[in-house]
Amino acid sequence: MHSSARYAHYITNIEKHWRTEMRMISMCCVSKSLEDRTSPTTYHVLNLLLNFILSCCILFTMYTLFILLLLLVCFKVIVF
Repeated sequence: MHSSARYAHYITNIEKHWRTEMRMISMCCVSKSLEDRTSPTTYHVLNLLLNFILSCCILFTMYTLFILLLLLVCFKVIVF
């Protein structure tokens, strides 16, 4: 497997793992604090919003890392 393809594969696996972890963390945090005080609809909307924000942050981070890795590979190819 080519090195950049291998890096992309690693990043994809890390992204999937992070999404799962963040979703579980957000559900645990939001569940206990909001479930008792708000209506089910408000709780559901807030939970979806939190999941969306966390997913966007994770995607931005992972794609930034992916671009940096690609630049690093390109730099290695050009310099060496």
